[in-house]
Amino acid sequence: MHTPQLKYNTVLLLASDRCEGLTVPAACFQFILCWQGEMSLRLNGLSLSVKPGHLLACPPESVVESLTQSPNFRCYYLRIAAAYLQQLLPMMDKDWEIKPLLDEHPLFTLQSDEEEDLCEYYKILCWKSASSSLFHQEEMNALVTAFFYCVKSVTKRQMKRAPRSSSAKEYLFRDFVELLSSLHPKPRQLRYYAERLCVTPRYLSLACKECSGQTASQLIDLYVTKEIEYLLRHSAKSIKEICMELGFPNQSTFAKYVREHLGTSPKQYRKGMGDGSAA
Repeated sequence: MHTPQLKYNTVLLLASDRCEGLTVPAACFQFILCWQGEMSLRLNGLSLSVKPGHLLACPPESVVESLTQSPNFRCYYLRIAAAYLQQLLPMMDKDWEIKPLLDEHPLFTLQSDEEEDLCEYYKILCWKSASSSLFHQEEMNALVTAFFYCVKSVTKRQMKRAPRSSSAKEYLFRDFVELLSSLHPKPRQLRYYAERLCVTPRYLSLACKECSGQTASQLIDLYVTKEIEYLLRHSAKSIKEICMELGFPNQSTFAKYVREHLGTSPKQYRKGMGDGSAA
């Protein structure tokens, strides 16, 4: 099997063969697709054996111990920074519970079509990471999204065979994300969501933190920021119209929020996207 060349940047690591760095806890998701040999390890206290046709999916900050690999062990190894993935997929069908799921079930047996799909995504990611096309970042974002949805499909299929019980906090978290996804404009006050869900703001934030690694307020900001980005990039509406549509009291407050979360003013952000819409 052809092994693509190693590529690396601050949010994505595409490696191969020996999955160097697996034993170092990191704020990233790590995926190991074995296609030859065998690897054994203890992952967060679970004893696992990874063989050809297996996908090992390690959640962020995983603790790997007793790692051994056969001399002929070969794999595709992908690391994706958790912060990057959370920005890329904040509205992923209410499935931010992926981390606790992987904590319990990190090893998956792939069907032949699933293995082929993941291998192809990996190879394309390797090739595209070396390109300098006009829309390079957009292409990489789309490929990482497709790869993660493919992994999600694998987990969904296998979890039907061994369903896990959801805790009260996980149910609350899903209800929160469903509510947050359904609203437009999205209120930015945590208390609004807590009252709608009949819990305290502190308990709601704690549930979100345990299920997703982010507080409720951070998730609210993620969703609001994504809406702002979309409207500034793709809408012909003026900045004033966008401000009013999203429920900001005035343009000054809107500009301050955008600068805080996007690092620049709405006008400069839109200009950087090459958008000639009216301000």
